[in-house]
Parts: sequence; C-alpha cells; structure tokens
Amino acid sequence: MHPGRHSLPVTAVIAGGVAVLLGLGFARFAFAPLMPAMIEAQWFTAAATAYLGAANLLGYLLGAVTAAPLAARFGTGQCVRLSLVTVCLSFLL
Repeated sequence: MHPGRHSLPVTAVIAGGVAVLLGLGFARFAFAPLMPAMIEAQWFTAAATAYLGAANLLGYLLGAVTAAPLAARFGTGQCVRLSLVTVCLSFLL
C-alpha cells in the first residue's frame, strides 16, 4: 500500500453497491413493471395507478432534494440505514 492512498474496506464497497441497487433498482424502478399487473388484477384503476406512479416519482424527488440536508444533520450512515430499512419495509407491506 502506498502512503497517501486511501482504501475502502470490502464491506463498505458492498454496502454502497447494495444501497445503490435498492435505491435505484428496486425502490425507484420496480414500480413501473407492476403497474399493468395491478390494473389487470383490478387492484387499482388505470387512473389511480397513474396517480400512484406520480406519487412514487414525487417521493423519489423529495428524497433526492432532502438527502444532503438530512445527511448533514444526522450523518450519512444513519440516513442510508434508515433509507434501506424504509425500502425493505415498503416491499414487505
């Protein structure tokens, strides 16, 4: 290891990858493929599903806008953990 070089522990790299996968892959883009199935199963009308999609986008945008201030106040690690728990709970519910 050269002096002055920084190395990330493997666990931090894996945690960052999982956070990106959950945040962008599942939390944001998993809803769109479910929309036709929800309409077909008559859980929601097409109009209601469109509103749910808009609410999903609004939540994502609000999260992007508030992420930096929340991380500055509570710490990045705490915000990432809370976000991951929230995403997991949303899928369970």
